[in-house]
Amino acid sequence: MTPEAAITEIQSLTADLISTGLCIDQNFPSLRRDGILADVTFGNTDNLSVTLRNIPYAEAYMALIENRSFNMKLIDGGLIQLLYRYNSDELTRHRLAFFPSPDLLEYQNNSEYAYPLSTGFPRTTQTFATFA
Repeated sequence: MTPEAAITEIQSLTADLISTGLCIDQNFPSLRRDGILADVTFGNTDNLSVTLRNIPYAEAYMALIENRSFNMKLIDGGLIQLLYRYNSDELTRHRLAFFPSPDLLEYQNNSEYAYPLSTGFPRTTQTFATFA
């Protein structure tokens, strides 16, 4: 898969999640080239190492939100990161990450937020786990 094909796939996935109402915020992918290196990335990748620091998860999650360091933010607050590095069209590195919301209470307790009427999803009383 070439960098351009990866971008097309991520754009398609993002559009599909938006159309189903599962994605509430997004940063569409972009291509950054530096000689023979090509990075499939999103807006702000300057502070991705925040998730590796010895800080509470909720703080790291909020830093990702504040810096918009994600491809997609899901309806339950989960964040998805899809990053790829190519060297002459050969995939050499990738970062595929999911960060669940540290507080799913809004999703769990507010059925209007969890299942907007426009999505056509049935209402449910299912309980979701809280991640800390």
